[in-house]
Amino acid sequence: MIALLEPLFPGEWAVYGAGLSCEPAPPGAIRLDRLLAEPALLEQLLRSHAEQLGCADPRPVAASWALAYFGMLLPPFAAAATILQHRFPLAPSDVALSVDAAGRPLRLHLPHTGWAMPASPLAARYDELLWLHLQPLIEALARQGRVAARLLWGNATRYLGATLEQIVALSGGAAHCRDDSERLLLRDAWPDGRANPLFGPLRQIDKCVDGAVVTLALHRECCLNHMLPGAAYCSACPLLADNLRLLKAAPKNKRLNDK
Repeated sequence: MIALLEPLFPGEWAVYGAGLSCEPAPPGAIRLDRLLAEPALLEQLLRSHAEQLGCADPRPVAASWALAYFGMLLPPFAAAATILQHRFPLAPSDVALSVDAAGRPLRLHLPHTGWAMPASPLAARYDELLWLHLQPLIEALARQGRVAARLLWGNATRYLGATLEQIVALSGGAAHCRDDSERLLLRDAWPDGRANPLFGPLRQIDKCVDGAVVTLALHRECCLNHMLPGAAYCSACPLLADNLRLLKAAPKNKRLNDK
């Protein structure tokens, strides 16, 4: 783990901060710009991942690989960018990806520790993540997996949203943390006017769980995990039949930012 992150990911949380490294990339690591420029290389990784999953359908395979990538990248990046006001370098020409024997993302190797950016605007800290890193990767995965880019962005939002929720809670609701979370997830436009790809439908339902009625926030997009062998819809999936029924019956104010 990068030393800067160690105070943010102590003890059992360390696994969530270990996805970024400034140590030299190991043999076999793939520079990200090469992965984006050579479709056959990404296809090979997804084929290996498909064999591990026992799934021939490219859609859930691409979605599963993307979730592993987002889980590796987004918690440590967002913790640094929002809590520490520090930006890590993520240009595809500067970073390399190491994967396991089944092609699953393990770690992203950075060229250096980046830049301290105290009191900087959101775009200065997150632009490179969204537009230079995630956007081309998601587009490449969408093509290879024949899956909607919107779905992959929704699954990136799942990890980023969970991370920011923890950040806000652990910071005691610090204003700059709450502001980052709102601007990243709840505004349909980026500061420069471009459509915000992280923005999407945010819906809640009231559901009976173990005899008690609880309010459940649904995921913005289905992750397609139910299409994998032996898997099922998760309890917060927007496509789960019971959730769809409850959502249709829900009062309009439960569809929090649906347009």
